[in-house]
Amino acid sequence: SGRRCYELGRALRRALDNQEFYLRYQPQVDLVSGRVTAAEALIRWRNRVLGELAPDLFISHAENTGDIVRIGAWVIDAACRQMARWRADGLALERVAVNVSYRQFAGDDLVRNVRSVLQEFDLPGSALELEFTERVLIEDAPATLRVFAELRALGVILTIDDFGEGYSALNYLRRLPIHGLKISQLFTEGVPGNRSDVAVCQAVSAIARSL
Repeated sequence: SGRRCYELGRALRRALDNQEFYLRYQPQVDLVSGRVTAAEALIRWRNRVLGELAPDLFISHAENTGDIVRIGAWVIDAACRQMARWRADGLALERVAVNVSYRQFAGDDLVRNVRSVLQEFDLPGSALELEFTERVLIEDAPATLRVFAELRALGVILTIDDFGEGYSALNYLRRLPIHGLKISQLFTEGVPGNRSDVAVCQAVSAIARSL
């Protein structure tokens, strides 16, 4: 309802200052060795009145209002802080992955924020992976290419998330200095039973390897 949306927006604007966000970490496993090589930071929100809210309830709202830029900067900081703790404890993780909104790519602060956080926690760029959706590819190509180049120069790992779900812009894919593709669950959930899904996954994997 409209009232529910209004309440959500008002609570969302205060959530960061009220320290209501926290991160859960999902392991990334090398299927050949079985070793956990990385972790993906997943944002969660616990509000005193609204309760526990799943990301699909508030991320799109935050993108529409622009609040996602501040929230996204907090996630990068919190994830890198945790990565530094893991390293200090001797946990051999290569990197931590964070989802980045197209709005963060459209702003001027992403590269500066990433550089500052890496320096603060004494991390190499390769300890941070930024995942973005295909929407980033078509928003503003010249600015996007510049941001990608600057992030790549820092050593940051760049990955397209949910590949195949949206635009699948091969024209941009061949020009961007990315490190990996994450195939959308729309296709992976059908493996190995659905032959069409298997074919799509094989094709995307082949493109990734070729590039």
